[in-house]
Amino acid sequence: VRRLRRQEHSRTRGLYETVFSEDSQRFVDYYYERVAKENEIYVVEDGEEIRAMLHLNPYPVCLYDSEYLLHYIVAVGTHPAYRHRGMMRRLLGQALETMYDRGEPFTFLMPADEQIYRPFDFTWISRTNYQEIAPKDFRKDAGLTAYRAERADIPDLAWIGQRILKERYRVFAKRTQAYFERLLEEQEAMKGEVVLLGENRIPRGYLAYSAEDGVPEIRE
Repeated sequence: VRRLRRQEHSRTRGLYETVFSEDSQRFVDYYYERVAKENEIYVVEDGEEIRAMLHLNPYPVCLYDSEYLLHYIVAVGTHPAYRHRGMMRRLLGQALETMYDRGEPFTFLMPADEQIYRPFDFTWISRTNYQEIAPKDFRKDAGLTAYRAERADIPDLAWIGQRILKERYRVFAKRTQAYFERLLEEQEAMKGEVVLLGENRIPRGYLAYSAEDGVPEIRE
């Protein structure tokens, strides 16, 4: 198991495209141009070939009255021909040990299969609820307008996002301007956008959606 140097991160792209073939080319371009250059990548190598990988994406997280730089585990994958050899266990063990040594109080992920992570003492903090909504389900609020967020709106997005979460939650990923810079790029890569909800152009809320399969999906 080895942590790649930043300049080596692009070497994992072939494995990413093999394991996560459902991701569009546009999204993979975005991920490797924007996200992978800032994260940490651990790999299992076989000579010059990368057979398994695990990515740690950094997020500042507000935990009660403290703030930590934590890492979100993502893009955990093994080449199909090399699965069931304990590579993922070795990668996850190394990543968890590194984060523990740095004093990070916890890590988090969205599992493709929860059974993979049960042996490592992961537990649920929330589940994703899915439901279909239609235009008739909405009522118009007088004076509330929706408009596409642009880069100039990022300070407003960071202000409203952080304010809403701080009022309602004790643990959340901090909504910084950098967070929304990336969110705007990510939704565009997924054929969506970030929408601001405002009252006389004063921000009251926002939503981010993707539409890779042609059907809009509200993600945040």
